[in-house]
Formats: sequence, C-alpha cells, structure tokens
Amino acid sequence: MISEYLKKYSYYYLTRYSVTKKKFENILKRKISKDYFQKKISIEEKNQYITEIPLIIKHQMNNGCFNEKNLIESKINFLVEKGYSLKKIKATLIKLAFNREILDSTMSNLRSNENLDYNLMENFFNRSKIFINNAQKKNDFKKIHYKFINMGFEYNKSLNFLKKKLNFYDYP
Repeated sequence: MISEYLKKYSYYYLTRYSVTKKKFENILKRKISKDYFQKKISIEEKNQYITEIPLIIKHQMNNGCFNEKNLIESKINFLVEKGYSLKKIKATLIKLAFNREILDSTMSNLRSNENLDYNLMENFFNRSKIFINNAQKKNDFKKIHYKFINMGFEYNKSLNFLKKKLNFYDYP
C-alpha cells in the first residue's frame, strides 16, 4: 500500500513538471532523504517510503504519467527551435534520464534529416543575436565561429555556413 506522504508529493510534483520515470525516482529519493535530514520523518518512515517508490511509480504509470516518447519529442522540438546542435541535444536528453532505446531511435531519425544541421545553425544564428557590420575583422569572424563550435556544430559545416551567411569568403 502506498502512503499518503508519497501520494501527495507525487501528485504535487507531477502536476507541475514533466519528467521521466528514472528522474522521478531520483526526485522521490532526494525528497525522502531531505525530509529525513530535516527530521520531518523518522528512519523507519524513511525506509518504508524508499521501499514504496516502485509502487508509486507503477501507480503513476497506470494513471498515464511518464509517456517518454511524447516527452522526448516535445523536448527535441524545443531544443531545435533554440538552435542546439545534435551533440548538445543528445547530451541534454541523456542528462534528463530518458530511456536509452527511445533516445537512440529518436536521434537516428533526427540524423536522417539532411537539412537539419543547416536549420539548427540558422536557428542558433538568429537566436544568438549576432550583429554584423560591413567593417568586421577576421577576429570577429573567429569569435562567431568559435561560438558555433562551442555549441557543438562541426568545424567545417559551421565554417561554410558562416561564410555563406556573412559573405566572408576570404577567411582561410
């Protein structure tokens, strides 16, 4: 049987945030430990709540929570709009503790899109608010190119994109 403590907290948390099953499990463990260290619950209650975590996760799954496929697609759409590179998108999704199989299949679908890199660089360029004047120097170009490389875009692809975008053909 699931305690009221975990039910209330899980409903509270899941109405505010969309998380994966693994991430929610970690959040519950952290919450229980925090409450124990703040002396809100005893050691017996802490042990009981930790053993109830799989039950509450199963209960929430039966209620329709943790649809990772929809979560991952919405997160990817958000990251694409922000102009993240494929490397950065994958790193962000791994950090959010998505299921590895779903993540790999979704990333392979993303990589199959040939124009995606160009669209991502275009989105990043537009969102980064890089203002260029006609009197720009090579150092300015290098700084902009460095931003693209730090975002995770490939060196040559970002170089070609910037040359076309900025009409800067004399850069090596």
